Amino acid sequence: MKEILPAIPLPDNYKLNEAFSDDFDGDRLDESKWNPLCPWFLGRLGAFYFDPGNVAVKDGLLRLSARMPERGSAPLQHRLTHSDRFSTAFVQSRERIRYGYFETRCRCMKANVCNAFWLHDPLDPPAKWLKGDFSEEIDIFEVFGNPAAESRRREYLMTIHKYFTPYIEATGNADSEAKGSSVHLPFEFYEDFHRYSLLWTPEKLSWYADGRLLYELPNTYHFRAMHLNFDCEVMLWEGIPSAEDLPAEFDIDYVRVWQAES
Repeated sequence: MKEILPAIPLPDNYKLNEAFSDDFDGDRLDESKWNPLCPWFLGRLGAFYFDPGNVAVKDGLLRLSARMPERGSAPLQHRLTHSDRFSTAFVQSRERIRYGYFETRCRCMKANVCNAFWLHDPLDPPAKWLKGDFSEEIDIFEVFGNPAAESRRREYLMTIHKYFTPYIEATGNADSEAKGSSVHLPFEFYEDFHRYSLLWTPEKLSWYADGRLLYELPNTYHFRAMHLNFDCEVMLWEGIPSAEDLPAEFDIDYVRVWQAES
C-alpha cells in the first residue's frame, strides 16, 4: 500500500488502519475487506436496485456505475417492486469501525445521481424492529454531479441521522432526527479528483474538502461502530437522471482510515 499523508494534520498517535484502507489496485474488489452488495439495503422501491455487476476495480480505481438496465433484465424482486428503472452500485466494509479520520480521493459522476461516502450502523435483527433503540448514520458527503435543480450544483451535503426503531431501511417508515449543513464548492465534482474527509471523535465531527474545514458538530450520539460505505443512488425527489448521461461512473482512487492508538 503506497504511503499517502492525510490531507489534514493528525495527532502523532493516529495510525493507518489497513483493514479499512485500499488503493484499489489489481483487477477485482478485495472481498476480504468489502462487500459489493449491501445485505440490508437492496435499492429504493420504484427507483433503482444495487447491482454487483456495476462494481469494478480497474486501472487503480474503484468504479461504481449507474445505468438504465435493459427491460426485463433486472432480478424478479426488483421488477415486481418497480425498482428496475435504474441499476446502481454499493460497496460496504465487511467490518464495522468506531472513530477515526476517514479520507477518500475521488471523482463523482456527471449525472443526476447521488454519489455518497458514508458510515452507518444498521442494527441487527430483531433490534431494528423493536421500540426503544436507534440506528446511526454519518454522511461524509452526498453530491449530485449534474443535478436537475440548479441549487444542487456543486453542493456538498454533510448530514448526521438518527433513526428510531422500529424501522426498515429506505422505506421512510422511521421516526428520525437529522442535522447537517451544505456548502457550494468552487468546482464541479465530475471534472477532477478531490480529497474529501471526516474526523470522527467521541467529542465532535469535522468535515473537510481538500484539507479545508467545511463544518463541525459536537458528537451527541454517534458512539457505535459503523460500516464504511460508497454508493450511488437515484433520488426520485431530486428528479431522475437524463438517459443521455448514463451510464455514468463514480471513480474512487483510494480510501484511507487513520485511528488513534489507545
